[in-house]
Amino acid sequence: MTKQALIVIGLGYGDEGKGTTVDYLTRKYSAHTVIRFNGGSQAAHQVVTSSSVTHCFAQFGSGTLVPGVKSYLSHYMAVDPLALLKENQVLQEKGIYDALSRLIVDENCLVTTPFHKIINQMQEISRGDSRHGSCGKGVGQTILDSYYLKDKALFIKDLLDSKIASQKLRFLWQIKLDLAEQIFSQHQNEELQPYLERLKNRDYVEDLVLAYKDFISKITIGNKKLLSEILSFDGTVVFEGAQGALLDFERGFYPYVTKTCTTFDNASSLLKSLSYKGIIKNIGVLRAYSTRHGRGPFVTEDELLTKELPDPYNKVNPWQSVFRVGWFDLVAAEYACQIAKNINSLAITNLDRLSNIPVWQICTGYKYRGNNTGLLNKFFELTSDSKVITKIKAPTKTSHDYQKQLGEILKDCQAVYQTFEKENKYLEFISKNLNIPINILSYSNTAEGKQEVSF
Repeated sequence: MTKQALIVIGLGYGDEGKGTTVDYLTRKYSAHTVIRFNGGSQAAHQVVTSSSVTHCFAQFGSGTLVPGVKSYLSHYMAVDPLALLKENQVLQEKGIYDALSRLIVDENCLVTTPFHKIINQMQEISRGDSRHGSCGKGVGQTILDSYYLKDKALFIKDLLDSKIASQKLRFLWQIKLDLAEQIFSQHQNEELQPYLERLKNRDYVEDLVLAYKDFISKITIGNKKLLSEILSFDGTVVFEGAQGALLDFERGFYPYVTKTCTTFDNASSLLKSLSYKGIIKNIGVLRAYSTRHGRGPFVTEDELLTKELPDPYNKVNPWQSVFRVGWFDLVAAEYACQIAKNINSLAITNLDRLSNIPVWQICTGYKYRGNNTGLLNKFFELTSDSKVITKIKAPTKTSHDYQKQLGEILKDCQAVYQTFEKENKYLEFISKNLNIPINILSYSNTAEGKQEVSF
């Protein structure tokens, strides 16, 4: 039996169709486990079955609707226990009664608490018109704790001992309360007051200790040995990424980024560290058009296309705000492929949504309309007359200052388009210019709506 690991990531700003692709691959190759390797509860991976069961996966693997398939949350995940139990309840209401028994949570996963959420939301509110487009789930705050608090941060294994859990939660609560008071004092925004008052509740810690004790009794705790055993099995494992390469913490357009690595790196590190002997395939997912839910540069954004292609699963919300739509951006996609590296094949999703549009467009370059023309050669490759940007250079050394400056320049760019009337020509152009074969086409959110192809 073939032993293989299929690693799935998004090559956009998220919402590319990773969940439905994972569900398809899980079914096609009878995968035994889906392994999550970045992000946390902010993921929103929509899966629809042929019997019309629909679920938005946040922390469970997107293969969970397939009977018997396990989910493993690797130590790269930030886990929100309370949100996870709520998601399990939703799955039970849909007839999936054993999802929790098929879930394994690594002992070294960070824990996202309500404290992290409150600070995340207060910070976003305090930014006013300069919001970053956070999901408001506290995941970024959780990841930052691991940088600054090191082993004093809260991990899943800490929840096994109520005394340790209580000590660490009390420590976290005091830190976050102090930070919340600083945010409120600095901005004096009445909208922040309810968040601060919630955090002042002195019973918060002990209530959480009890809730987490209940949570830990209901799940299987994983570790390196158990993950190694899972990877030793014959058959297929699917690695499920979250967010998209253009939101990568180090190589995305800061500050409109997530706090985790969104490329193949985490999954590759797991496989390497456990000496995986099977075949490894890296799959990048792109929509047939571009989208962005939240703030940040989006060169191909098109108001008419946004109205014409409303997304049923991405509504306006208080944190990310509006869901924006634009034509396929070859320049951004090529940059995503550069930073993701070693992509074996592409999956193109949402092709059905373009079916009623007679002429499709692909952005093949940018015209810069700003005042910093002297910086263009630093960040881009240009046509011989220097009038059109044809490529974003992948930085050899990353820094947030560099990525922020790049993002600011992109805000002043205008798309240059090439038009197509036939789908096959459109897809051939994408595959040829990205120099990566397209092997999966998706015409619906169901596994049955996908085709294996070769472009």
